[in-house]
Amino acid sequence: MKKFLPVILLGLLVVFTACGSSDKADKNTQAVIDKVIEEDSVSVDFDGKETKHNYTEKDFSFLIYKDKDTNNYLIDTWAPYEEKVDDSVEHFYEYTEDKELKTLVAEYELNEKKASGNYELVYKSGKFKE
Repeated sequence: MKKFLPVILLGLLVVFTACGSSDKADKNTQAVIDKVIEEDSVSVDFDGKETKHNYTEKDFSFLIYKDKDTNNYLIDTWAPYEEKVDDSVEHFYEYTEDKELKTLVAEYELNEKKASGNYELVYKSGKFKE
């Protein structure tokens, strides 16, 4: 029995490691994050003037779900507001298989899409980790 204990523990370690961590983004999830940052780094004022902000991933908080059956992602993000990292605004997006980022109207729309698909949490950061 004592011979099998290390084998069992090693097996458990492999299983937990293989499950992955939602704290690190894989290549596809990182592409989604980069697209959201690109989208939220440009603001347009009432006169139509665009302002480019130099945001980084650390300025954002992400909660990202991926549909197991497709390559669609749902994103709940807190983004900085006008260069003020302490002032943030919540945005909801869908990233499609066609690599198109669509803005969702509100949290209820994100929740409806999440309930109608086979979504799993693949990444969380910032405020969502607290």
